[in-house]
Amino acid sequence: MSTNTLPRPPARTADTPPTYTLLLDLLRTLDADKITYRLSRPRDEAVMVEAAVPGERWEIEVFEDGHIEFERFRSTGHIGNFSELEQSLAQQR
Repeated sequence: MSTNTLPRPPARTADTPPTYTLLLDLLRTLDADKITYRLSRPRDEAVMVEAAVPGERWEIEVFEDGHIEFERFRSTGHIGNFSELEQSLAQQR
């Protein structure tokens, strides 16, 4: 990953909503660092960026008001088999 730092939310301008600029800057940073991501919208007031790096998965939510919530999930390194998948699916029912 690069040593670039994520820019702080920009000051409001008449032309570009600051949250949109913040989201695009985040995506540009992930692109520059060659981090795989996808966008989703699990909440009405936020866009989620789900990023994957070796051994981790990140959930980054960018909210309409410009604040960010970040959650990191770290792998234990254990690779399960089909039986473990079935057990995990059964636990969710």
